[in-house]
Amino acid sequence: MSTQIGYVTRDEMNAAIALQAQLPPGVTVFATDSEDNLPPVPLSAIVYDLDHMWDDENRRVVQRLSNERPAVPTVVHSYKIGEGLAEQFRIAGVKAYRV
Repeated sequence: MSTQIGYVTRDEMNAAIALQAQLPPGVTVFATDSEDNLPPVPLSAIVYDLDHMWDDENRRVVQRLSNERPAVPTVVHSYKIGEGLAEQFRIAGVKAYRV
């Protein structure tokens, strides 16, 4: 079975690193600049780069992920995640990293 991971970032360097990562066989990363452009395949996980998203999309994603448990394992990363928001993400089942 293959593992499909979506990565939402507008940062070209982060996208390139994700696409070039040494991943186990059967793991594929789809990097895109918008959640709306994720591929129409069942994803095993989604990663969001909150520092490099369109402002309106960032607000929408943060609002949704901090209040609803996502359907697939979900990770967010940002230099700006405060403890309060990180706790909201954790309660909703989202892994949050300040990197």
